[in-house]
Amino acid sequence: MHLTIGNNKALKSGIYYTLSTFLIKGITFISTPIFTRLMSKDEFGLYNSFISMQMIIYTVVTLSAEASLISAKFDFKKRIHEFINSMIWLEIFLCLLWSAVFNIVLPFTQSRLELSKTQLLYIMLYCLFFQIIGIEQTYNQFTFNYKKTVIINVLLAIITMALSLVLVCVCEDKVNGRIIGGLLPVIMIGTYLVIKRKIGLAYREWVSDWKYIIKICIPYVPHLLSITILSSMDRVMINSICGAEDTALYSLAYSCGGILSIFVQAVNSAYSPWLGEKLEAKDHSAIYKMTKTYVSGFLIIALGIMTLAPEILLIMGGHQYQAAIAVMPPVIIGCYFQFIYTMFVNVEQYSKKTGGMAAATVCAALLNFVLNLTLIPRYGYAAAAYTTLVSYIVLMLIHMLLVKRIKLLKVYNIKTILSCCGICCFAGCGIIFSYQVMVLRIIFLLIIVFIFLLYIKKIWDVRRKSS
Repeated sequence: MHLTIGNNKALKSGIYYTLSTFLIKGITFISTPIFTRLMSKDEFGLYNSFISMQMIIYTVVTLSAEASLISAKFDFKKRIHEFINSMIWLEIFLCLLWSAVFNIVLPFTQSRLELSKTQLLYIMLYCLFFQIIGIEQTYNQFTFNYKKTVIINVLLAIITMALSLVLVCVCEDKVNGRIIGGLLPVIMIGTYLVIKRKIGLAYREWVSDWKYIIKICIPYVPHLLSITILSSMDRVMINSICGAEDTALYSLAYSCGGILSIFVQAVNSAYSPWLGEKLEAKDHSAIYKMTKTYVSGFLIIALGIMTLAPEILLIMGGHQYQAAIAVMPPVIIGCYFQFIYTMFVNVEQYSKKTGGMAAATVCAALLNFVLNLTLIPRYGYAAAAYTTLVSYIVLMLIHMLLVKRIKLLKVYNIKTILSCCGICCFAGCGIIFSYQVMVLRIIFLLIIVFIFLLYIKKIWDVRRKSS
């Protein structure tokens, strides 16, 4: 009985998280075309460069301490709230410590990073309060308190969008206006959660709690940092090498191409538990059969987004961003390879064989950095899309080898996966050419729609037969 209730709660939570993810990302996509028209390309580029730097600093400063709650919920079951309070005090200490370090280092790196002392303060405040929100949200997820999680996420997204729009319109410095518009809601909600939690000082277990958190989280930092660098460093390097205008073009193309990533995140939240159940039951044949449906479905979506890329860019940014069309196909193909390697990562996580994950992401991030440093000065900002694509391909191959090492590669139809990857790359080249020939692009689109309808019909037939 308890198992059924737990499963129902988990299923309901998964549905709510998926719907809220689409809603939040939808709010972001709705607001992007507005911001691209309210801000100049330079301002839009500078803002995206700042956000990329903020993401990298956030990973280093906070240690993503909320990850320790996965095991702490069992090890500290009787005093979990005290443990969370200790975690919040650790985050306050880390933010103060790193603020001092960055203030010493900033004068030597300011010309390269293009961060002012005020913007550094914004980042440190964001690190502290967003991590407090993250800790609370992680705890809510573990207790299946999905309503609180969804309410906080949606409120944060709506208030951020509304306040950012107001400040961009009224502030002379539109970049800082948008930064503050994203920061104030985080501070407000984070402060509310701290007050509600009644953070105190009378805890004897601080030292042992902090040791526990640091021991778990520090090994993950290289992995998390490498993932962040892989997705964010492009914009920082483009801003430094090519300038803010090129950063704006790349950032918008990356945001548009990221539509596929939204589907990946949402569907993976349902696929991952299903995969775990099948692996636990050793029902490998079901996973093998599912592979074709899963990877081919995302291939159709990827090709559809690629074909409609000029229209998506026009809606999101207007005519001034049409030069970024060359970046869209490699970004979308990169997202597809990201989806593929996530399939292998799910198997590694289930098997608790995560030791190679950090090494894999560090290798991919270093490769991306070296390729960017070599190719962006020579070929411009568009090169960053191709270097990221190459890095994701390498990451996928490494994760395939890691899964092969634990003897679970057989659960997937590898021939189908590699075939779909090849089709994605080959078709992407044809779609790039079709941007210059409207008739050819219409033919491509009709073919993709036809294949998609066949795909839906096949799934419908299988469901009807099984029922």
